[in-house]
Amino acid sequence: MTETTTSSGGRPSLPMQGVPQPSRDEVLNLPRVHISSHPVMAHKMTALRDNNTQPPEFYRLVKEIGALLAYEATATLALETAPIETPMGPMIGERLAGGIGVTPILRAGLGLAEGFREVIPGRANITGDCIL
Repeated sequence: MTETTTSSGGRPSLPMQGVPQPSRDEVLNLPRVHISSHPVMAHKMTALRDNNTQPPEFYRLVKEIGALLAYEATATLALETAPIETPMGPMIGERLAGGIGVTPILRAGLGLAEGFREVIPGRANITGDCIL
């Protein structure tokens, strides 16, 4: 188990405190990294980070952010044609081709994964262990 140390104010010190972090530009230049610039995402991230956000709202926001990220992450998924019946008659629609695997990292990722599952029910296979 990780030992927790406290700062001079009696609050626990952060595990990454004092470790240099990459700049925003350095992160944006990493391969396959996408940072959302959507205004709704910015709004929800601000509420999530606010000290005044109560735990129930925090967990709701994590799930909602997971759903928004799912839309952005799945924008380029392959589709296959599917004949369907509509009230107006038959048509050729499109369905996702194949399944999707989502593996949350640590316990904090579980809420994000649930939001992802709500966007693509029956298609998102969420795996991973949770140690409480």
